[in-house]
Amino acid sequence: MFNIVYDTPEVNISDNVFVYNAKAHPSLSDDNSILISYNVNTFDFAENINKADVYRPRFIKLALSESSITKVEKEFEVINNSFTVKQNYPNPFNPGTQINFQITKHDIYSLIIYNSVGEEISTLFKNKEFAPGEYSAKWFPSGLATGVYFYKMAGSKNQITKKI
Repeated sequence: MFNIVYDTPEVNISDNVFVYNAKAHPSLSDDNSILISYNVNTFDFAENINKADVYRPRFIKLALSESSITKVEKEFEVINNSFTVKQNYPNPFNPGTQINFQITKHDIYSLIIYNSVGEEISTLFKNKEFAPGEYSAKWFPSGLATGVYFYKMAGSKNQITKKI
């Protein structure tokens, strides 16, 4: 069983905002707390200009006690109640990659690929109904430049974005 220890408020700014690259910094922490950093960005470039507070790193100090987290894993992920998304494999990839995900609540989901400026590149599925279970989606892009891409999986109440 997982407990949410921090819910990033930035995702409430707009549907375009995503959180990524969360890291624990044990060397900058003490016995009673741990420093965690994460980045926030948006798929909408105009939003970065109009809301200058969106694109920047964030830092939180998570207090540790017997009733809270006593172990922080190497890769820190926001855990939600309706689905989880694994990192695509292989990454980097050529010619294709696979995205594995687990659905824990029956809902409607979308999985969309974006380029680094937030343009939609490919829709693996959109508004598709899933029952609880483990699934995978394969992506075989053609004619795209080498570079950084993002995939965003969204349900009715939350979303997860990861970098390819």
